[in-house]
Amino acid sequence: MVLKVRRNRKAERELIERIREKNTKGRDPGISLTDLVYCSRKSYLRLKGETPPPDDDAILTFSFGWAMHWLSERGPEKRKQIEGLWYSPDEIDLALDPENPEKKIVVDFKGTRKSSAKADLGAWPDQLGGYALAEGTNLARLQTLYYVGQYGGKSPVTKSDGTVEIPTPFSPQHRAWDLEYDEAELQGWGRELGRRRRMIEGAKKLEDIPLSEHFDWECKYCPHWGNKCPGGGGERLPWFGAIETQEDIP
Repeated sequence: MVLKVRRNRKAERELIERIREKNTKGRDPGISLTDLVYCSRKSYLRLKGETPPPDDDAILTFSFGWAMHWLSERGPEKRKQIEGLWYSPDEIDLALDPENPEKKIVVDFKGTRKSSAKADLGAWPDQLGGYALAEGTNLARLQTLYYVGQYGGKSPVTKSDGTVEIPTPFSPQHRAWDLEYDEAELQGWGRELGRRRRMIEGAKKLEDIPLSEHFDWECKYCPHWGNKCPGGGGERLPWFGAIETQEDIP
């Protein structure tokens, strides 16, 4: 007897469409905090309804993050608005501060193909900083799933309790990063968000937004690159790029 195996492309398409249908509905109808963090030209085109739906490869990549949210969150995300700006932190907890029992901490779940070897948080603190501003706090937490764990080196890692951990290559790892924002820097971020919002909402055409208003890595993931926008020239840097790593919380 011989086992007969053949690829079923129809079943592949049906599964992709099922995932797409479940997870690409219900985008914020107006401008959102995420629109202000990342490429301003891409955000302008999204608000104009000119962004194509994600392709199959993007849907599969996004599905890792969607699965993490579904498994990790205590309940559905709640869309909120402040001064007409949409935002939706994954969770809002009490910070358990004995001197301020009502103080909040905003929580977001992220998944990434980056290595867990270092605290490379990219632009995520910018997004959480906006949530923190909206919720009147300076505390945030990033629950991060590193899909392939630590790579780029196999050296043993000495943990804070003195034990030595031998990392396993390409094994998923989870890290929870607590962020405490400087109040003055946080208020400055609020003013920068306002500038970006006025720029996007005031633009009459795409070219009204300078090409530099994006991170240099964004173009390679953008459906408009080489089509509606020439891309390149990104000069944006994370607002909270200066990170001081503190001792672990046991």
